[in-house]
Amino acid sequence: MYNKKVLNDFFQAIGNEIQIETDFLKRTNETDIDFIPLRAIKTVNLIKKYRINKYLYAVICLFFIILSPLYFMLKLIKNLQLKNKNHFIVGKNIILVSNGRAEYLYSKLEINETIQCININQPMKEGHLFIHSLGTIYDYIKAYFYALWCVPFVFFKLEKKMNILQVYVAYEWFLVYFLLKKHCDKIEKIYFANHYDRWASMFDMLFEKKELIMMQHGILPEELSLSYKLKNINIIYTLSERSIMIFKKIFDCKSTIFYVINPSLRLTEVEDSSNSILLIGQPQSIDLEIKLLKYLKNKIKYNIYIKPHPLFDDSKYHTIKGVVVIKDRDFFPNVGVALSYESTLGLEYEASGIYTIWWKDMEFDSIYNKIYNKEKNKCLKTKPY
Repeated sequence: MYNKKVLNDFFQAIGNEIQIETDFLKRTNETDIDFIPLRAIKTVNLIKKYRINKYLYAVICLFFIILSPLYFMLKLIKNLQLKNKNHFIVGKNIILVSNGRAEYLYSKLEINETIQCININQPMKEGHLFIHSLGTIYDYIKAYFYALWCVPFVFFKLEKKMNILQVYVAYEWFLVYFLLKKHCDKIEKIYFANHYDRWASMFDMLFEKKELIMMQHGILPEELSLSYKLKNINIIYTLSERSIMIFKKIFDCKSTIFYVINPSLRLTEVEDSSNSILLIGQPQSIDLEIKLLKYLKNKIKYNIYIKPHPLFDDSKYHTIKGVVVIKDRDFFPNVGVALSYESTLGLEYEASGIYTIWWKDMEFDSIYNKIYNKEKNKCLKTKPY
C-alpha cells in the first residue's frame, strides 16, 4: 500500500511549480490566458499560436488522465531497458544536477574536495552518474504505482483541476525520491542549483539532517508565494546582496548562511568589440527583443550579437539580417554594451566589467540614448535590484 506522506510531498512539490507558472503569467501580464498552462514559459507562445482556450486545455487534461497508465508504463519500460547499471554512490559529497548550471556554479566556489555529480535527467552526460541507474526492478515498479496513485490523489486535492497536467513528472519524481532516500545514509553534503521547483522541494524534504547547499542560478522574482517554503538549507551562494533579501522573504531560512559569489565570465575578444552590442535572449521577451533589434539596426551601426537562451528555440532571431546569433553555449563575446531583460547572464556580464542595460520596462528611445551615451553612463546602475 502507498505511503500518504510521500504523495503529500509530491503534491507540495508540484504546488511550487504551479506557483512558478502563476508568477510568470503575472509578471508577463498574460491576461488573455484564463488558465495556468503547464510550463508556461515554454508553452505560452504555442497556446497563443494555436488559440488553445480553457475548454480545449480541459480536453487535453482529460486525455492525460485516461492515458496516464500507458504514459507511465512507457517510462517504466524505458528504465527496465537501462544499461550500465550502478548500485552505489562513491563518496559523501555530491552535486545533484537537474539543470545545466549546477556544475559550472560549483566550479565558481573554488572548493577543494572530492565531489560526485549525480544527474537527475541526463542519462548520457559524460562524467556523471545517472541516478536512474541506481535503481532495481522493484524501485522502477514502485515508482510506477506511486505515479498511478498520485493522479486521483492530486486531482481531488487540486483547487484548479486543470493543473493535473503537472503530474506528468510523477514517475521520475517518485523514482528519484526513492533512490535518494535509499542512499541518504551514505551522503553528507549536497550541492544543487534549483531554487524552489519540484526538485529543490524534494531535496529540502529528504536532506533535513544533511549539509544542504544551494547555488543561485537565475534572477529571482520579487513577489512569489510558495506552497512549500524551503527550510532545511544550510548555505546559499547568491549572486547579489539583493538576492539574499528575496531568499529570506520566500523561504523559511532563519539559520541559513549566505555568501555572495563573483559571477564574472571568461570573455572572448571580437572584432571592434567596443562598438558591439550583445542582446541576451529570454523566451518570455523574444517578441519584444525582435522589435528592439529592428529599431536599433535602423539607429546605430554597432555589430549586434544575440545570445539565445540555450533551452529554447532561436529561429525567430534568424529572421533579422545582419546580426550574429551565437550557437556555442560557451562563447561569450567581449562587447561594449550588453542588453539584458531579466537574465542571470546580465549579472555575469556586469560583473565582468561590461556596461549592462537592464531594459525591462524601458522605452526604445531610452535604450538607444543609454547606448549612445554609454561612456558617460558607465558609472550608472540600472540593475533590476
